[in-house]
Amino acid sequence: MRAANFSSQFEKIAKFFTTERTLLLLFVIALLLRFLFLDLKLLHHDESIHAWFSLRLLEYGTYSYDPTYHGPFLYYVTAGVFSLLGASDLTTRIVPSLLGSLVILLVYPIYKLGYLDRAQTIIVALFLAISPDMVYFSRFLRNDIFIVFFTLVLLIALLYYIERKELKYAVLAAVAAGLSMSCKENVPIIILIFGIYLLYIVLKKKFVLPKRWILHLAVFVFVTAGIMAAFYSSFGMQPEVLLNGPYDALSHWIAMHEEQRLGGPFYFYIILFLLYELPIFILAVSGVLDFVRFKTKKSELLADDFFEEPEVSVEPAEYVSSDLLASGELNEDTGEGPKTGVDRAEEASLTYPAEAVDTVDKESSPGCVADSLCESVLNKKKDPSEPKPVNTKNREFTRFCIFWMLTSLVVYAYIGEKVPWLILHQLLPMIFVSVYCLRRWKIWLTCAGVLFLIVMTMHVAFTPADISEPIVQVQNSEDLRDVMKYMDSAQHVVLGNDVEWPFVWYYMQKSSPELTYYGDSGYDSDVGPENFDVIILHDTESVDEIPGFTKYTYKRGYWINVYGLIKSPSAGGSVTGAGYWEIVFDDMKKLVSYYFTRNTDLGSLNIDVFVKNNTSVQ
Repeated sequence: MRAANFSSQFEKIAKFFTTERTLLLLFVIALLLRFLFLDLKLLHHDESIHAWFSLRLLEYGTYSYDPTYHGPFLYYVTAGVFSLLGASDLTTRIVPSLLGSLVILLVYPIYKLGYLDRAQTIIVALFLAISPDMVYFSRFLRNDIFIVFFTLVLLIALLYYIERKELKYAVLAAVAAGLSMSCKENVPIIILIFGIYLLYIVLKKKFVLPKRWILHLAVFVFVTAGIMAAFYSSFGMQPEVLLNGPYDALSHWIAMHEEQRLGGPFYFYIILFLLYELPIFILAVSGVLDFVRFKTKKSELLADDFFEEPEVSVEPAEYVSSDLLASGELNEDTGEGPKTGVDRAEEASLTYPAEAVDTVDKESSPGCVADSLCESVLNKKKDPSEPKPVNTKNREFTRFCIFWMLTSLVVYAYIGEKVPWLILHQLLPMIFVSVYCLRRWKIWLTCAGVLFLIVMTMHVAFTPADISEPIVQVQNSEDLRDVMKYMDSAQHVVLGNDVEWPFVWYYMQKSSPELTYYGDSGYDSDVGPENFDVIILHDTESVDEIPGFTKYTYKRGYWINVYGLIKSPSAGGSVTGAGYWEIVFDDMKKLVSYYFTRNTDLGSLNIDVFVKNNTSVQ
């Protein structure tokens, strides 16, 4: 009796939490994780520069493209926020936080088109909502979360275009491409990946181009180029950028690749995945293996025309969709319900050719989460010998996501500049791959993985102190709050070479203290230190003492030295050389220790702060 009551209560809860309501709940969770205590940490070194440029754009109307600081879109939208809400650490991060939250809702159109089932949709949205990297870099004024948002918009637009072949979806794709290209110079990698796969499905005749495809392509190119031209030329004020901008951007990225100013081993991002996204990484690896091992009665699904108009309608009565469980439309006594399959909301208008639906043997068929959930709730076992229908749309979408993920992993492993925010462009497709073939054990791993992801998110995003994590590359230290207390009490402050940031941003709108800069020449005792209340110098250009001042040393920015933690990539020598494997094994021991303790040496850029004696600054 109690079991029956429990089952009944579970069904009522499942009926209430429809796909739409569940996504809205996850969206609210994402908003909370991205907006609560948004100014808890000081701005990152790069954030302070981006914010300063945005404020200058608002106040003086000036912007000039420099590939070192990436594309113009971020500056224009941030300046718009400043004009409405004022300039502060909190308002600086509003746009990335909002876009990072909206990506959860962008999963819904993919579900409505039938490329994800209900369970996959909810888990993808859940991972996007609580992923440590997604949360951390949504609370961070950099271009990468902008690109994640526009990449999803581009993906949705292309899927709708494939389905319906209408010009308006080509225009939407162009807008997404143009705005993302106006964010950062790595976007062509994404567009090239999408373009290659689109060409593949055309050549394989899985997608037949519409009769007016040349016109649609021309409109796509024109709109994309127009948006880019508007932003990069500062809306016509600097047209010369349209000529030299592409060359400057390419030259900058080549230089960064060769210089490896922030370098790391080729498996740098794999380490980050294991540190912060372990459940997603495991599920993605399993998804790839399941995809490769998937056996059908034919060597490949005969879905050449599955994007085309239907030939016959398929009603696999023996298949129970997890959508029915949530909607309450499943008859518990008979096991019957309306048509199921890809998505009941779309299936009335979406059917497949007869040969597009194949059956698989039970030994080689991936387990279906819908079957598992329905069995556990209704306590009904299906005949294991019954074949299951293959969702060709989900399989083809997964094939694309695997290609997208693997290509991104290879490209960013090759690029010499290794920075943590670039993981987002590899994590996004990985999340989609991770939900392929949701067996029962994967659901349990997801449940346990949620706890892991939440703990890591709370640690990296909500710890109000310096943390020994590679995700915080060159983060401004919380020590600077003490430095700024000295500055707030002073009338005249002088800054040495290479220590201006983030002080330039924090004191841009303050009339006091008055800031002076030594410039490239560095500290000069003849300038008259007696004229200043506080003198701040880079520790490498500092002096032992200044008469009449007390010296304090603080961290300005800090990071984990990857090559200090992992010595084998920089050790040189052959893998067969003497001592090489001892270094490798020592690296493994240090990595395991770090994984559980998060204890390692930090690299830092330090500043010496000289405070005048016998003043109110002390």
